[in-house]
Amino acid sequence: MLKTLLSAILVLTTVYFTSCDKKDKPGNKDTYSPPSWIDYTGKAPFSVTYNDTDYVVDTTQSAGYQRLKVSVYEDGLNIYAYDYSEKFYMNVNVPVTARRGDEFDLVWQTTSFLSFSKIIPGGTYPVHWSSSGKCFIVNNTDTEIEGYFYGDAVSAYATDTAKLRKGYFKLKK
Repeated sequence: MLKTLLSAILVLTTVYFTSCDKKDKPGNKDTYSPPSWIDYTGKAPFSVTYNDTDYVVDTTQSAGYQRLKVSVYEDGLNIYAYDYSEKFYMNVNVPVTARRGDEFDLVWQTTSFLSFSKIIPGGTYPVHWSSSGKCFIVNNTDTEIEGYFYGDAVSAYATDTAKLRKGYFKLKK
């Protein structure tokens, strides 16, 4: 009797665990629906609308600077874009654990945020930090990261706001 009971438990346990699909596990989002705020198609490798002007940053180097790169820190990924001709640079930061289908609030002093600076005559770089916004990860592999973002970044002295819309990135790591 005990042998039969143990055999039945073993069979049921085996059936239960083999029927679990990997897709159902938390954090493993093989299927997802993009959020409703993504109603545009971005331009690779990096595009953003800043105060109603569209910008596309390419991968060429300018004045010795790498225009686009992805850096990995202890707790995050930093997607860095620098447009020398338009004189701005910005960062989109997301947790290093970001997975396909994840959506993050972009708020300063968290692991997910935006920073933006417009270089103005005289060499000053007023930094703006995100006060609101979102980032959605389309794909994050060992070799590439892709996502959409938007946000409002307020200057350090709260004197003005950079409105960043229709952001998109698809970069090699």
